[in-house]
Amino acid sequence: MALKEPKKVLIVDSLPDASVGLQKNLTGSGYQVFLVHNGAEALSLAHTEQPDIILSEVRLPELDGHLLLNTIRADKKLAQCPFIFLSSQKKVDERIESILLGADDYITKPYYIQEVIARIEMLLAEKEKRRNRDFFSGRLSEMNLVDIIQTLEVGQKSGILKLQRNGKQGEIRFQAGTVIDARYASFSPLESIDKMFTWTEGVFQVQTMDVAGPRKLNLSNQEIILKGLQKIREWEALKVDLPPLSAVPTLHDLDMQDTLPSLSLEDRQILKSIDGERTLLDIIENFQTDELMTLGRLKKLFSHHLFKVKEIKKNVTHENTIDNSHDKLHISFFLKKWHQDKDMKLSLMHIFFNTPSQLLAELNAEANGEVPKSQPDKEQKQASIVDKKSKMAQKVYLTKSELMMIREKLK
Repeated sequence: MALKEPKKVLIVDSLPDASVGLQKNLTGSGYQVFLVHNGAEALSLAHTEQPDIILSEVRLPELDGHLLLNTIRADKKLAQCPFIFLSSQKKVDERIESILLGADDYITKPYYIQEVIARIEMLLAEKEKRRNRDFFSGRLSEMNLVDIIQTLEVGQKSGILKLQRNGKQGEIRFQAGTVIDARYASFSPLESIDKMFTWTEGVFQVQTMDVAGPRKLNLSNQEIILKGLQKIREWEALKVDLPPLSAVPTLHDLDMQDTLPSLSLEDRQILKSIDGERTLLDIIENFQTDELMTLGRLKKLFSHHLFKVKEIKKNVTHENTIDNSHDKLHISFFLKKWHQDKDMKLSLMHIFFNTPSQLLAELNAEANGEVPKSQPDKEQKQASIVDKKSKMAQKVYLTKSELMMIREKLK
């Protein structure tokens, strides 16, 4: 089992002997400690060693503690590094100024070494939690590519979005909320993102981080989203009256296709690819033409009864439905305590958890102390159709904190 690298602590103190005891105790606790005696040296070492936490006196030669902190916070690679002032300055105004400048803690001298170590451990634990929150994932059936792009754009996030569907993976890169590149198989960036808009099933994961590299997609996010919405609408419309794309088709009658002169060369190639093993989605992905065109041809062939469904393969990514009292209790708590905007919270729950409209109405009523009215099946179906249409017409902007809040409330 590989050993974890020790956390790096940088101590900056103008008095050579003042922090020796702290250095020894931190080293004994498993930390790698760097001890320097002026601000300029500290800044240089911070760039080369990338410490996990910095402890500094306020009064320093060459570069004082406040200027050192400002410089650290302005550096993208060091900006998130926890910073503690260890100072002999006891004035309240001094402490307030240091905290307002961005210090995470302020400890006056003389201090108890174990207390300093405890505060270091607390700040490093918080830093690790923040790092973990920079990663989130979900199902594309609950949050499609358009929703994700809008979320990252509003949050001005940089990072890498990975999408997976049917064993295939694509990648989209963001800088400050702007899509700069997309990669899927050997397709160009524009072709790649265009194909991934039809991935309404599967999973996604986002890792927020600094992303380097040139911008390879010159369209604005709005232009990309408009193209995506159009493609999603066409994709969903073509899927109507077709079996699920996880269905495995088999031919009805091998001789029937020869009696239909209207069949094009592409239609016949699609029929030849139906082997009783591959799913409709496999056929769409492996065919060289545009997915919408292939889906349209499959729909035409199915309407002519040239193939039938042999079996429907189970999707390993199950729909996340809310159907037990425990989950309902958590969501009810979420609706009552967190989001005050009724329309927003209903939209959030619908997008993230594909929650049936009737249950949403019940939860909203409970959250507001109302008695929900029962809804006949016919009205419920009609409301579901309206929900789906409104989801396409009105996008909900989500920040990363909203995403994480929802996930945390349902744990």
